[in-house]
Amino acid sequence: MCGVVKDKGYEQMVHNAMEQVKKVLSVERTPKLPEEVHHKYDDKFALAEFLVEAAVPAQLHCLEILGLGKDGLSKAREKCCEQKKTVTLRFTSEERCTFIKEETKTVSNPTKNVTEVGIGATIKRITSKSTMKVTTWHWNFEVAYQCFAYFGTDPNDKVDIFSRNTSLTLEMPSSSRPRPAHHLTTPIDVNVNWLFTNLSPDLTFVFSIDRSVDTCRTPRRNVDIESALSHFRLLSHWSQGVNDYFLHNVFRLESKHGMDLNMLNTVSLLNPVLPLMERQPVDQRKNSAIKSSAVTEGGILTIRVSRRAIETETVVLSPDDLNNLLGEQKRAITEKLADVAKCYPASSSDTGIVTALEGTICIVAQYISTIYSYFSGGIDYLEELLRKQLISAIGKIVTSSDFTKYMEYHNRKLFKEQYQPSMFSYAVRREGYHPDGVLSIEAALDDGSMMKEINTIASVGEASMKFDINAACQVRFTGKRYLHSYVCNQFSNDLSVQLHLKARATQFCSFVLVLGRIGSNELFLPSHAVLVKNKDELDIPLMLETIPTKKEFEKAIKSISPEMQRFATAYRAMQMEATLFGVAVFQVKPQMEKVLNLPDESLTKEIQLSLDLTELLVKYQIPSDLLSFQQNYGDAEKDTTEKVGCVKTYAENMKEMLREVKKSQIDNVAQQLSRNSSIVTPEMEQECCQRYMSEDEDMGMDEECFSAGMELQADVEEECCLDEDCSESLAEQEEMEVQSQDASPEKETTPTEREEVPSTSLDIIAVPHKMEEGIAALGEAASLRPTIIHLSEEWQRLRQGGLLAKPRMQNLDTDDMREEKSSAFDLIESLTKSGLLSFDNVDMHVVVASTHCFDLTVMDTLVIDNVNPIEKVQQATLVLASVVHGKNEAELVEHAEKLIQKN
Repeated sequence: MCGVVKDKGYEQMVHNAMEQVKKVLSVERTPKLPEEVHHKYDDKFALAEFLVEAAVPAQLHCLEILGLGKDGLSKAREKCCEQKKTVTLRFTSEERCTFIKEETKTVSNPTKNVTEVGIGATIKRITSKSTMKVTTWHWNFEVAYQCFAYFGTDPNDKVDIFSRNTSLTLEMPSSSRPRPAHHLTTPIDVNVNWLFTNLSPDLTFVFSIDRSVDTCRTPRRNVDIESALSHFRLLSHWSQGVNDYFLHNVFRLESKHGMDLNMLNTVSLLNPVLPLMERQPVDQRKNSAIKSSAVTEGGILTIRVSRRAIETETVVLSPDDLNNLLGEQKRAITEKLADVAKCYPASSSDTGIVTALEGTICIVAQYISTIYSYFSGGIDYLEELLRKQLISAIGKIVTSSDFTKYMEYHNRKLFKEQYQPSMFSYAVRREGYHPDGVLSIEAALDDGSMMKEINTIASVGEASMKFDINAACQVRFTGKRYLHSYVCNQFSNDLSVQLHLKARATQFCSFVLVLGRIGSNELFLPSHAVLVKNKDELDIPLMLETIPTKKEFEKAIKSISPEMQRFATAYRAMQMEATLFGVAVFQVKPQMEKVLNLPDESLTKEIQLSLDLTELLVKYQIPSDLLSFQQNYGDAEKDTTEKVGCVKTYAENMKEMLREVKKSQIDNVAQQLSRNSSIVTPEMEQECCQRYMSEDEDMGMDEECFSAGMELQADVEEECCLDEDCSESLAEQEEMEVQSQDASPEKETTPTEREEVPSTSLDIIAVPHKMEEGIAALGEAASLRPTIIHLSEEWQRLRQGGLLAKPRMQNLDTDDMREEKSSAFDLIESLTKSGLLSFDNVDMHVVVASTHCFDLTVMDTLVIDNVNPIEKVQQATLVLASVVHGKNEAELVEHAEKLIQKN
């Protein structure tokens, strides 16, 4: 026996039965388990039919022994098939317990008292006995049980199977009633319609698996086998209830029956329901079938041999072999019951409860349960054999991670090169130059392998969109718009991947990452934004939320109120729009050149200037007009170097002004400290002096000095409430800012005056609905659910504080995200002059995610559902690719014959 059967008990049962089969069949015959015999897939269906054909006659023989003979079977079949009534087996009993008498007896005490008396050297033992009174209460216990088959809902329309009325005198040591005075047990019922619907008028059992219906998946998973399995299981539960009633209930009342209850078992009885195969010639099998019909002619328990079993070569045991096994089963049961009759008294009204009749009932009931155990074990064996053969063919158990890797390979072979899914990894670059960074979405598989970029079906077009920074500023941006379709596979409610959005910036470079949803073809709804700069590595986990498919949604709302339907429909519309996940990449340098009136590519090699300008715009929020090159009359002849030099001068002047302001504020703090020396410690003075002396020409050092002075100033103001000098310092700073803003900038053209880039013809908002319509057309087998991508609230950023510093991992919480978004939006607002200029060269990535949901694991999907997940995912992928590229499926694939026919 191989290791495909999970139940070791079944393995032992088959092993024991194989020894008995060798005795029944010819010594030249060698039937074996299917895994040891070369066979075809159709043979597994034939073997499943064989197991049913063996189990039903064995079960009918048990019912015949209990008392349901040929007439009873014929009547039950007529009621079931012709009058369309249900047939129910019922076992019920009625118990009465009445008091007879109380009896007191004087009995000898089993304890003996021994007294030793010594007379001189002689010791004499005197033994005495005592008596005791024992009171017993006598009860008369009567039981009347019966088993019958009734039709429809009327228990009086019935066929009796067996019954008995008997009584027993119970002697109890107490006055407590051993059983209720009158008790009607709950009837034990079982519906046996399936059995009689498969019997012909001449009581021949006919069974076959209809493989033409869609519900037929495997030899184990089909309606016919499931119905048979349900019948055997229910009848097994019924027989167990009957057996327990006798063995574990009423038999215990008759404690002095003297019978050996251990012989009431079926261990030595042959069960013909065995999954055996043997290769035989077709001629020999035909002769066996004809012989089988002659042997069983006129009997109650017969089977009809299907034409497929006679005319085709098969390895399943022949009907003749089955009849031989059934004959041995009958002989063994008859012999077992004869032994019980020898050891147990015959049933009568005064022989107690434990008689040969009850023994027969228990043995037959246990055998009916054994038939179910063998049948269910054999059917499950076939399924586990399929699993083992599949694993042997592949060499491993395929997991969801393995399947994800395979689909990447499969899509490369399926699609034409220009339509193949590509990795979601895009360089943030100006055309012709080294990238400023990289944007990617990576997947961490559950097999522990390294993270890898996901593959998406992508198309690209030009678009112009807009979004609101605040109520007073709306930014319009133009550039490329990428449409991505991502398919994730989920098996057995276990998502095999964890997605991460990653952004990396190169040294001395920066870009703004804006994340959100798509509100319309021209509207972007940002929710998060962050500035990525100077070797930052940003990691944002993405969470996937699936929503029901269109057919699941329509099915769910059919039976709810119109108000609920309207609410659900409206809410689903929002959910479908939320499946459009947007990622916009704003390049800083090209837009900075635009807002500063500098020629294109003029800041490419101005690294320090670019850093200074970014800091002035983001950190100090200096208006871009104070830094831009102002083109006056005669400046048109200036070259790029001169224009950049002007901007550099403006930046240096602004930095110098900021230094003076900070120095003035620190001087104010020092004066505050000197005036309030009584509350200022020497340590505070030393700290202030050190921070002042550490002021560096580098703008990055000014921030620490500035914040230190402000902290000390706040401490002093809190203690002394002296703010006069600070007010003077602030007034001085405001005066300098007003003077630096005297020059009025040149008027710029508004976005409406600029030539806008025409948006692509693809309707982005309609994409999820088009995909859903295409998936719905695949039929009931489609299980591709729209998926909403959410941003996790736990971001991580690897940041290097300086060239000589080590990178440190930072965890960004909600407050940090809010600050990052504010800083990023401030920069965008500065680079667009609060929306006056459009932001050019923006890469807009729109990701539409879908999840292909399978109820079982990869292996169970193949073995149990008999579904090839490759075909299902391929069908869905082709539909999505057709929407993304605007092509029909035949135009997308390398070879049209590779298309899988839709179910």
